[in-house]
Amino acid sequence: MSLKGLREKAEYLRTDTIRLAVPAIYAMQEKMTEFLTANKGFMSITSIQVNSKLPVFMFKDSGRLEYCINPIIKRHWNKPEESLERCDTLPGIYCFVNRDTRISVEYLTINHQKKIKIKKSTLSGLKARIFQQALEQLHGIVWLDKASVIPEGKTKANVNKIYRIESSTYGKDYFAEGANELFFSGLSIEPLQMVKEHVGVRL
Repeated sequence: MSLKGLREKAEYLRTDTIRLAVPAIYAMQEKMTEFLTANKGFMSITSIQVNSKLPVFMFKDSGRLEYCINPIIKRHWNKPEESLERCDTLPGIYCFVNRDTRISVEYLTINHQKKIKIKKSTLSGLKARIFQQALEQLHGIVWLDKASVIPEGKTKANVNKIYRIESSTYGKDYFAEGANELFFSGLSIEPLQMVKEHVGVRL
């Protein structure tokens, strides 16, 4: 998918129209479940990534698949922190992004009986990052818009150190083995050019 396609915005559903969209919402949930189950390295998927404007995404939460309809952030608990992050849409690219480390969220869910319920939760760490990245994509904000490949004052050694720390924290399901080498030299031409154009990085 092109960056133009990723900048499409989801259309949030009003309370009086959600019931009309239930068949489409449930069908999307089944497709996303199938995709994330088959693709172990992916941590989330949004409607925008599959050319739909439904206000939904799904992410992995401690082994469960959490399906979010009309998701919003209700509260930001801490100051944003900069950390190494990737996006499943552009594999092999790892950038630094400022995000809140703890958030309270609210969204709708749908069960096997196709009943809609409200769910509230507080997320922290990696889960909070995944939720924020997916939510931004629903609003047409591309991950690279907020990313800086090598922030001012950081060196290649700093990046490698952060990679090692976060890889041990989040596991290889989040950071592919050898990601620090990919980060600097192993990127394919198209993603690398995309990063240069939207982040202004010099590699």
